[in-house]
Amino acid sequence: MTSSTHFGASLPFAISNPDDQRVFEDGAGWKAAMLLVRRKAMMIFLITVLISLAAVPIILSLPKQYSAETRFMVSPTPIFKFAEDATGRMPALDIGAEVERLASEDVVKVVIDQFAIAELSEFNPDLKEDSVAQGLVQRAATVLRKALEDLGIGASPPADLNTQDHDRVTANFRDALSISQVGVSNVVRVGFSSRDPVLAAKVPGAMVAAYLAQSQAHWTSEIAVATDWLESWIAIGRAQLQENEAAFERFRSRSALKSGETEFVAANRLSQIEERLLAVRRERLDIAGVLRSVEAAKANPDLPSLSQPPQFLELRKEHQRELRELEKAASVYGANTSAIAFRKSRIAAITAEISNELSAQEHVLNLRDKTLSLEEDQLAADSQEIRSKLATLQDAGAQLTSLAESLRAHDESLSLLEYRKQSLQSQAQMAPINLDILTSADVPVRPEGVGRKVYLAGASFGGILCALLLAGISELRDRTVRSHEQLSHLPGIVPVGLWPALNATERRMMASDISTLPDATGPSVLRDMLLMLECSNRGAFPKVLTVTSPSHSDSECPIAEWIALQLVAGGRKVQFIEARKNRVPVNLPRTGGKNAATGDTPQLQYRSLSDVAQDLGGNTDKVLSALLKRAKAEDMITIINAPPLLSKGGMHYARVGDGLLLVMGWGRTLRPACDLAAGLLRKLGVHRVFSLITDANPRRHRLYGFTDRLSLARNS
Repeated sequence: MTSSTHFGASLPFAISNPDDQRVFEDGAGWKAAMLLVRRKAMMIFLITVLISLAAVPIILSLPKQYSAETRFMVSPTPIFKFAEDATGRMPALDIGAEVERLASEDVVKVVIDQFAIAELSEFNPDLKEDSVAQGLVQRAATVLRKALEDLGIGASPPADLNTQDHDRVTANFRDALSISQVGVSNVVRVGFSSRDPVLAAKVPGAMVAAYLAQSQAHWTSEIAVATDWLESWIAIGRAQLQENEAAFERFRSRSALKSGETEFVAANRLSQIEERLLAVRRERLDIAGVLRSVEAAKANPDLPSLSQPPQFLELRKEHQRELRELEKAASVYGANTSAIAFRKSRIAAITAEISNELSAQEHVLNLRDKTLSLEEDQLAADSQEIRSKLATLQDAGAQLTSLAESLRAHDESLSLLEYRKQSLQSQAQMAPINLDILTSADVPVRPEGVGRKVYLAGASFGGILCALLLAGISELRDRTVRSHEQLSHLPGIVPVGLWPALNATERRMMASDISTLPDATGPSVLRDMLLMLECSNRGAFPKVLTVTSPSHSDSECPIAEWIALQLVAGGRKVQFIEARKNRVPVNLPRTGGKNAATGDTPQLQYRSLSDVAQDLGGNTDKVLSALLKRAKAEDMITIINAPPLLSKGGMHYARVGDGLLLVMGWGRTLRPACDLAAGLLRKLGVHRVFSLITDANPRRHRLYGFTDRLSLARNS
């Protein structure tokens, strides 16, 4: 497209042009942001000032808060440490629990009543002066509630207003109060914030004093409850002790045990029987082992048995010797000799003799085991009998011992309870904890928190952010045409001019300046535009040029009339056709040498298409065709001032002539309207479309980062 030859390379993306297809370069984003700030500098400044001014009354209405605090160390009372070994009671110190007690409802209520906090508007919202709007809302709510109650809707019993007020005052007081433990130490800080510096300094000390008083009262109450509880248990213990003493005396007189001789003899006899029973059981175990060895020896004559007689040893040696001789004879004489047979018979005789001896030993051992079994049963029976006798003898002594132990335990328990009661009564007047004030709360001189200047700076910063946001949104919503580069994606549109905005004088004197002051701003940009149009049209001005715009009020300048006057000033014959209904040319009648009857000059002929068609009684198409044929015959350039393309009947003139000049207003014509017009022209087959942007603001145009500079710089 030829626009690239006129306007150079594309620029980086700008915030106000989101539809542009631009190439990002290093730092392009920051440059676009800075251009946006410069474009919207006045808007950003005004919004920031308005937000800052709106925040000034709110900042001035913020009350000054003063804060003071006291720090103290909590520790058990030293007297309890001295009495710990004697009493066995040492109060446990839990800093978290003490902090909760310090912030308890009882302590807070005492301090609120002491300083009449409920009468201060700072803590009682009912005492605050409501604004006019709040008063109207409250009054309307009261009227509505009363009307609903009269109708029986939503009626409820009236709440306790005093209770509600107290709850709100307490909640506000707690919001201003701060109680915390310093790390993991025994140090506690109590702080308070208020608009009154004196009150802020007095409340922490009053909280500590009320806490001490409440702790002492709670301690005294606990001592009294514990003393009463111990007194009841002491009475029960005394009654139980008397009952145990009477039972002990009754059992001792009923048992009548004179001496412990019988019990001693029975115990000695039981010991002897247990020893003999243990010996019998051991002997039976030994016999069982010997019997198992005899059975093993029967199975294998080579194995010796336990406790075998000496003759068994000689028989086994002889048996082994015969076996060795048998092996030698078998190896020397063979297996079927008489010597071998004799040895075998000898070995069999020895084996039978060993077996007989083992059987005899086994029989003797079985008889001994049976005898010991009978003795074991008798000893077990005697042991059980003596045990029962001994248990009977010991029963009376054990019961007496148990009664004596129980009596002694009850007596010790009763003595301990009486001692604990005396210890508690002695501690009733002592404070449970000891407080060491580390720092006291002084009257603050300076208010806490940031100053009003900081709030104003924050409001200004917020205003700047809001202004930047609104500026960005306004740029994103800007869909108007401000440069030919924004239309570079539309095929077939050739830019021929970008005019600066003309002031009222320049616009009014444009028609006369074309012939008298050709170097003025208006005629200069007009000649540049015509030159670009001729260059884009292969060096020749179109014989028929249709001047139009996308929609109404896109351009308020009479471009078609100025083009006609400029062509006439250049010595060309021009036919000007006004195709817009009810439009009278402003500049053409002012030219000199005009025919009074027809409004024509020797070089310029003006025709109103609707008037001519009405006078001749024909339609506009026939009249327009006749006018164009006449202009061609007389070698005149025809300028058609056509209605907007998107208006009713506007597309009818799009295909008339050799070229179409699309006039757009800088910052007024919408890009979607241009896209729609370009699409319609492409469907109609109109390929020679020239674009002109008028009424541009040179300074702001440069802040958008566009590179097009056609006829934009004003002459000095």
